[in-house]
Amino acid sequence: MITIWDNTLIKNMDELNIRYGCAYGWGKMLTLAKAYIEKGIILLNNPE
Repeated sequence: MITIWDNTLIKNMDELNIRYGCAYGWGKMLTLAKAYIEKGIILLNNPE
């Protein structure tokens, strides 16, 4: 089990996109980690 605590401070409604951006980033990272751990699949693009 993994628990992630995001303590992003939001001062007003204009900064709400910061909170959503952090949640999106953590969700993407966990999805990529799950694919790698369970199947050995690397889903990131490797720009050259």
